[in-house]
This record gives sequence, C-alpha cells and structure tokens, in this order.
Amino acid sequence: MDFGDILALFATLGLGGILTQTAKAILARLTGRADREQDAWAQRDAEARHRRVLEEALHDTRECLRRHGVPYADMPAWPRRPDRK
Repeated sequence: MDFGDILALFATLGLGGILTQTAKAILARLTGRADREQDAWAQRDAEARHRRVLEEALHDTRECLRRHGVPYADMPAWPRRPDRK
C-alpha cells in the first residue's frame, strides 16, 4: 500500500476530519492558545461568582433596612445590569 492508497482509505473512512481536528488541537496546545482560552473561561467564572456575592450582599443590606422599618420606596434602586435595558 503506497501513500496515495492510505490517503484514499482515510478519506473513505472519514478519518480526514478527525485527523484535521487532532492536528488543530495539537497546534493550539503547542502555541499556548488553548491555555489562553482556558484562562478566559476561568476569569469569566470568577467575575460571575464575584457578581453573585455582590448581589447577595445588596439583598442582605436591603433586607436589614426593611427589618429596621425603612420603606421600599426610600431604599436605593437595584443597579441595572449592563446587558439589560
């Protein structure tokens, strides 16, 4: 079996797409792109956790104000999220 026959066999079995994706993954790992993408996800998750902690603290503050007799109309408004209008 020569090289042309091997390529034809890969194409017939559909292994060309798998080999292409494998080569792209290896290249991304070697160039460090995979690590940068992973770092971006970790940063996004950390910011989401921080935002949830802040929202919970604001809720606790508003609940404390309510328990001390401050009417809802006198409480500061909830801040708007940048992604919502």
